[in-house]
Amino acid sequence: MNPLFLNVLILYTFYTTNELLSRIVQQINHFIKMKGTHVGELEELVLLTVGSLFDEAYGVAVMDEVRENAGRDMNISAIHAVLRRLEEKGLLSSRMGGSTNERGGRRKRLFTLTKEGKQVLDHSIALRQSLYDRIPDIKYNFSI
Repeated sequence: MNPLFLNVLILYTFYTTNELLSRIVQQINHFIKMKGTHVGELEELVLLTVGSLFDEAYGVAVMDEVRENAGRDMNISAIHAVLRRLEEKGLLSSRMGGSTNERGGRRKRLFTLTKEGKQVLDHSIALRQSLYDRIPDIKYNFSI
């Protein structure tokens, strides 16, 4: 069952109509805000890459780094889509760099990790490490 629907159902049983409408709006806003902080594996990989490239993170550089370090061959439009999505979530910010002759006078959009983006990465890494640390220290016997 959809968690938002379940929360609305629970609220319906406890509140009058005006209170109910107010609580429903609060729950919807809460779920919208929660969506912005969750990142998938590809988004996390792009966040890490932007952070590691620091001031030189633009679409092609991110694509090349993801290919080189993660072995994932992606096209530039997929990278741009992820970069835009992360910027919409407030996890990246961008600015236009200077134009260059090698780019035919076009400017690069440079991306930077925001404070919120760094916090999401810190949480993700801590969560992964915590789960990894729970794996029992036993010898696995994988013979075929």
